[in-house]
Amino acid sequence: MAKCNHNGQCDRYAAQYESKNFPSSWWWLWDGQIVSASDTLAQWIMAVFTIAVALLVWRTLITTQQMVLETREIGQAQVRAHMYLEIVDVLVNAKLVGGDDHIKVCVKCKVHNTGNSPANRMSVLYEIDQTNLGDVVALNTGGTGLPLSQHSMASVAPNGHVFVGLENTFVADLNALSSGAAFVSLNYVIKCTDIFGIEVHEPLVAGYFKEHPANSGKYVFAHSRVVGKNPQS
Repeated sequence: MAKCNHNGQCDRYAAQYESKNFPSSWWWLWDGQIVSASDTLAQWIMAVFTIAVALLVWRTLITTQQMVLETREIGQAQVRAHMYLEIVDVLVNAKLVGGDDHIKVCVKCKVHNTGNSPANRMSVLYEIDQTNLGDVVALNTGGTGLPLSQHSMASVAPNGHVFVGLENTFVADLNALSSGAAFVSLNYVIKCTDIFGIEVHEPLVAGYFKEHPANSGKYVFAHSRVVGKNPQS
């Protein structure tokens, strides 16, 4: 311990020790930047109120941002292109290729845009094949979630349509097809880019063709229940 030679020196030692070990006020929260223990009750209340207001403003900004995003999404949904496919005619031709029975299926379609804006870079991704499943379809999508063939167009005008031809030639069991034990299936998805630059996929449609009971040689499209991945999911 330091020895004091006179009272003034002792006072200086005492002041130095006190300044190092006993700060003039004990600060609470961020080293005294908000309130200290020596502040009045009103100052404490004001500090708590300030924090509460800051949290409320932050929460309001987050909520407002979410509302803006939701409003924009609703507006885009009302304006964007909405596509659907109408089957106009189906032609099925059988032929013998290399000792195997083949059939060529041509499907003439209209692709309609019922939206209020153009459908740019429109494509129909599709699969035409033989199926024995009838009203249940397991898609052969190659792991992509979409049919394998593609027909592309430049664009479809608002409330307009374009004609599209979908076709495929494949090995088939003609006896099963003619007896109704097998069917020609068509599975397709329409996609396009809307005016906001967003790629849109319409829900996947799956079905098969049945010969019209009252009109031989004419086919009707029956919708199937899909087993597999829907590109919209």
